[in-house]
Amino acid sequence: MLAPAPDDPLNQEAASFHNYMGKSCDNVDCWNSEIAPVAADVPVVTGEFAQDVCGPSNFDDEYMSWADAHGVGYLAWAWVVLTQQEIADEGCSAYYLISDYSGAPASPNGTILHGHLLTLPPGGVTLAANPPTTTVNTPAGGAGSGGQQAQTQQKPLIALTAFHVKVAAGGAAIDFQLGAAESCQGTLKGETAKGFLAGSKGHKPRKVSLGGVNFRLVAGKTRSVILRLTAASRQLLATRHSLATHFTLTLSGPQSRPTVLERAVTLTEPGSRRHPS
Repeated sequence: MLAPAPDDPLNQEAASFHNYMGKSCDNVDCWNSEIAPVAADVPVVTGEFAQDVCGPSNFDDEYMSWADAHGVGYLAWAWVVLTQQEIADEGCSAYYLISDYSGAPASPNGTILHGHLLTLPPGGVTLAANPPTTTVNTPAGGAGSGGQQAQTQQKPLIALTAFHVKVAAGGAAIDFQLGAAESCQGTLKGETAKGFLAGSKGHKPRKVSLGGVNFRLVAGKTRSVILRLTAASRQLLATRHSLATHFTLTLSGPQSRPTVLERAVTLTEPGSRRHPS
């Protein structure tokens, strides 16, 4: 039993902590040494967690993947809608998961959480007897011992080697040039970066889905993946000529952990002066 701990005769104790990027325990080494031993003894719930919003990071997905493998629960922070002024005031700590109260995920924390939860099996994760790790045998430290000791390492995330975007002629589809360091399968989904009014008066602005596509990548090779735009997004692009969008890639492969990547892309109608970023 962990010490010190409350003396509960019913043995109904649980532990909780907050996990934010940039804090003292924001890495796998700390989670393995500090959190895993507690989780092996009592249920652990991450009461809050989030990554900084100022730049790209794998913190959210890395932690959720680790927590899934170790039977640790997690609650992302926070289910609130912030005004533009509040977002500016909070800076890199603007932790909000939704962009409106219909529940539309907000980038980066909301979209990463949403994408990760979609990768989990129905009914949740069944925890194996031992968390998924890669075992590497290395020579033991003792001189002349000739023995070996096992070192466990968590599987890495999947790295993209290519991500290029072009709106196809006619504006009905997007041509993605994708590549990865290892063979994997994935899902690509997109939506507009901001909401638009649609339908009758009184409707709230909503982000517009761009559609989605499943694909497979072969290690070291770049391939074309075509996403056919939804009718609503085609009309928006034709009307506005340029459209700020957000894409979520969910990747999985035998050598790595499930990986969720976020990309902001400005789409430009073919024939205009600007080009997609």
